[in-house]
Amino acid sequence: MSGEINVISRTQHIIVEPASSSIAVINAGPPGPNTGIPGPPGVVQSISAGSGISVDSTNAAYPIVSVSTTAWVNVTLQNGWVLFTGYKCQYRKIGDIVYTRGRMSNGSKGATAFILPVGFRPPTTVDIFGGCYGGSWGFAHNEVSVNGDFIPYDGSGVTIWTIDGYFATTPV
Repeated sequence: MSGEINVISRTQHIIVEPASSSIAVINAGPPGPNTGIPGPPGVVQSISAGSGISVDSTNAAYPIVSVSTTAWVNVTLQNGWVLFTGYKCQYRKIGDIVYTRGRMSNGSKGATAFILPVGFRPPTTVDIFGGCYGGSWGFAHNEVSVNGDFIPYDGSGVTIWTIDGYFATTPV
């Protein structure tokens, strides 16, 4: 299953809503001259997908652009890693950002827990920091390599290991 979201962007305004939505919320007006500090609240307008929107007191219209997205996909765990009770380990992509989420347990640190497919891999190795539990909670250090390997490295235990994080698939 895949779909689209709409992103409206102007200065410090970024609004994300489902393609079928018709509501937009503007948090602040454009930055003031020479300060960069947001101005007074912008005008809240009703919108529909594919149309423009008035976002500030000047009633200037800004287009809605589409960004592709994928549904959440379950990972295939390996090297002793299993799903933590009641959780899934998944990934998805919105635009060029890959998101991972879930909890796993009982695997081998330093060994690949799962592999992300082509199109969901970073251009350089990235680090994702989460939490882990092995008698007490601590930091978990995960690495995602250019070949898609998701590797849990450092952490205080493997009873619970979180994989929540995100990274870009395009170079900086």
